[in-house]
Amino acid sequence: MADEHGDFRSWLADALARRVRHPALEETLFHQLTELERGPLEQLNRLVRMVIDELAAARRRIADQGSELRALQDTVATLTARVDALAFASVEPPAAPAGYLLLLPTPEGYRLVERDGAPPGAGAVVEHEGARYRLLPAAHAPLPGDRRPSLLALEE
Repeated sequence: MADEHGDFRSWLADALARRVRHPALEETLFHQLTELERGPLEQLNRLVRMVIDELAAARRRIADQGSELRALQDTVATLTARVDALAFASVEPPAAPAGYLLLLPTPEGYRLVERDGAPPGAGAVVEHEGARYRLLPAAHAPLPGDRRPSLLALEE
C-alpha cells in the first residue's frame, strides 16, 4: 500500500512540477494523503488488533474460570458425599436420663432426692420417709449438666 501511495506521490509531484506551483495546495494534498495512509485503515487495524487481544484475554479468563468451576464442583461432590455418609451413619440417640429428681420441701429448705425409673406425671402422689407429696409438672434439674427431669413436690 505504501508503494502505491509512493507512486501516486511521485506522479502528483511530477504533475505539479509541470504546472504553476501552488505551495499551499501541494501541502494540503500531501497532508491529506499522509492522513489517509495513517487514517481510517490504520485506525481500523489498531482497533482490530485491540479486539483480538481482548478476545484472547477473555478466552484465558474463561479457561481459568472453567478450571476453578471444575475444582469447586469436585469440592461440592466430596462434601456432599461426606454429608450423606454422616446423615446415614447409625447415630445412636442419646440415652434417656436414668431416673428423676424430687425437690421436697423441708423446714430447713428444699431437699433433693434421687429416684430410679420414669418420673410420675404431674399431680401424682409419692411417698418419701412416711410423708406424702403431690407432684407439680416436671422442670429441668437444678444441677448443672444434669439432664434428668426434676419434679417439685408439695406436701399433702
